[in-house]
This record gives sequence, structure tokens and C-alpha cells, in this order.
Amino acid sequence: MREETKFNGGMLTIWTADGTEIIGELSDASWIEEQSEAGTNHVLVGTASVGTLDTVEALIQAGVASVTYEFAVANGTFSGEAMLLQPQASRAGATISIESPSAPTPDSADHPTAAPI
Repeated sequence: MREETKFNGGMLTIWTADGTEIIGELSDASWIEEQSEAGTNHVLVGTASVGTLDTVEALIQAGVASVTYEFAVANGTFSGEAMLLQPQASRAGATISIESPSAPTPDSADHPTAAPI
């Protein structure tokens, strides 16, 4: 089973274990919840700007995989711990993804809402 929630975009902040902070904009972002025999995975996918993409690629090449994140949209934020995934090329540009077995935590009572697809 797969459930997807779309957002027009948002700001993604990533913190690495050594305290490095990366802030980047994601357009056409989606939270995807996938069920499998191994359990549930929560994936944030979004089209990244060139600068954000370059920074994420540099982190991955440096061996950074585990991060803490915050994803802020117009009416709230989500946060949690996740793994950086290798960026993927798409028709709209390169997408970056983070994946976690834990659901993202809404950081406000007015957490982001969107209709699942």
C-alpha cells in the first residue's frame, strides 16, 4: 500500500552529526508512506534547486547518510531523523529524498495537511 501527500514546496533543513546545517528549497514535494513486508517507510521527495542538489550530493560523497531534518511548508513543519538517498534525475529536474521508518513529527498544532492522492 502507498499513500502520497503532495505540497507545492517547502524549505528543507538538514543537520548532520557534526553540526553542519543545510537549508534548501524543495518544489513539488511529496511525503510518501509505503507499506511492505519489512514495515512502513516514510519518504520525503522533492525537486531541488541546483545549489541544494550540489550540497546533498557532496554530503553523500563524503559518507554522510544519517541526518536530522525539518521540512517547513506554509502552515507548519515536520521533523525527524532520516537517511539521505541518492538524488534521482527526473523530467522536472533532480529530486532529492530522505527516508525514515518513523513517521515525521508535526512541530505545531497546525501541521501541514494536504489531500492524499
